[in-house]
Amino acid sequence: AVMTNRWLQLLGLFVAAAIISLLYTSNATRGTVLAGFMLYLWLLCAAIVIQIDAIIRFRQLLMTIAALSVVLSCLWAWCQILATSFGVPAWMVALPSWYDPGVFGFSRPTALFAEPQFLANFLLIPVIWLSVAYLREGRLVRWQSVTLWLGSTTLFATISRGGYLSLAVALVIMGVAHMSTW
Repeated sequence: AVMTNRWLQLLGLFVAAAIISLLYTSNATRGTVLAGFMLYLWLLCAAIVIQIDAIIRFRQLLMTIAALSVVLSCLWAWCQILATSFGVPAWMVALPSWYDPGVFGFSRPTALFAEPQFLANFLLIPVIWLSVAYLREGRLVRWQSVTLWLGSTTLFATISRGGYLSLAVALVIMGVAHMSTW
């Protein structure tokens, strides 16, 4: 079932490309992390395809855990920004020193990810999902609104161009899809 799924095949091509690109990278550490992350995503997607019935049964619990992880990551990211703004050393809030306020005037938060763009990519899923839910339903319950606001503001604070571009593309697609339903 896993290898017959078209989306998993396509994602598998990206994983293969990321692994092959390791041969030509000038930064082997970063390339290895990226290839590992892509492989992790592929394995996660494959597990979802295989275990879809169990996921549906435990949907509410999984949604609660996912929302909690997003909120905690965002709160930690804002702690990094605020603490370093008040002079707390970056190492005390688990922020790599090269993302301290010296460049942009405020820290680029990583939460517990290796780099800000990884945090931005992590936040894209709930921000896009909740935006779609808002467009479809016309409103969100309080915890969804808080998660959307916190996720969006944290995503923007990462100053991740890839995160911005991905969000912009998703918003354009959502806007076009939403307008076509009118």
